[in-house]
Amino acid sequence: MLARERIYGRDQTVTPIDEDT
Repeated sequence: MLARERIYGRDQTVTPIDEDT
């Protein structure tokens, strides 16, 4: 789940988890 949200968070910045981790 993190790997999936990481790609979206970095591209569209949908989740702040990517910036935190």
